[in-house]
Amino acid sequence: SAYEVAKLPVAYGLQLSNGWSVGGAIVPAFTRFKTDSITLRLLTAKGNNGWDLGVGLGFNFGVQKDWERFSLGADYTSRTWMDDYDLYEADVVKWNLDLPQKLQVGLAWRPRDRI
Repeated sequence: SAYEVAKLPVAYGLQLSNGWSVGGAIVPAFTRFKTDSITLRLLTAKGNNGWDLGVGLGFNFGVQKDWERFSLGADYTSRTWMDDYDLYEADVVKWNLDLPQKLQVGLAWRPRDRI
């Protein structure tokens, strides 16, 4: 089996006057899937190892703040809702292959100006 994903975000960021930065993006996703697996009925899949294309959509949002010695950042990426794969839906992929949501948080410390 092969599964490929391309995400192409359209993003915008803004630095606020209070030192915070914010950004957001709409994230279209393009995927393709193929498999030469046999089904539960011991037959080859209807797609017969041919590529099936899918599209999806998600979004993300992030914030970041700098202080003298510390920085803080956070990012939320939504679930990316994906189309079903028509060639493999009936016998291999019983539900869609949505991409999961995630949350990331980071803290940075600068002990000296030159580091």
